[in-house]
Amino acid sequence: MGIMHFWNQGDIVTHSIAVVLAILSLLSWAIIGSRFFAQMKLNRSIDQAFDAFWGAADLEHGLAAIRATDASGLFAGMAETAAHVVPFVRDKLDTPDPQFLAEKLVVLAVGAALYALLTLGACRRAQSLFKKQDL
Repeated sequence: MGIMHFWNQGDIVTHSIAVVLAILSLLSWAIIGSRFFAQMKLNRSIDQAFDAFWGAADLEHGLAAIRATDASGLFAGMAETAAHVVPFVRDKLDTPDPQFLAEKLVVLAVGAALYALLTLGACRRAQSLFKKQDL
């Protein structure tokens, strides 16, 4: 009672369904394989992008290096955003000058509010997941 027995007993409908399922299975494995190798390539490029950024002499060279090596563009975008924030933090928030006290308080208040909202959201999500798991 092997697969040949079922094949010999089948008609055109069962044969065509079996062939279609075999083709779809092969296509699924081809997609899985291609995604796996694409992810491996992306992981290597991310490592190269980090090494290029941190190995650069200064921020401008680091940004150029990460733009050239980051295939996803995700980390290059984060580095460029951080590069725009660094002067603000360095020149205004990281000084003892009372002239920037209002800006410091605004940033502190916004940061505390975001922290509280994200913490509350994480707690509610954890509670809902625990309720689903009946823990």
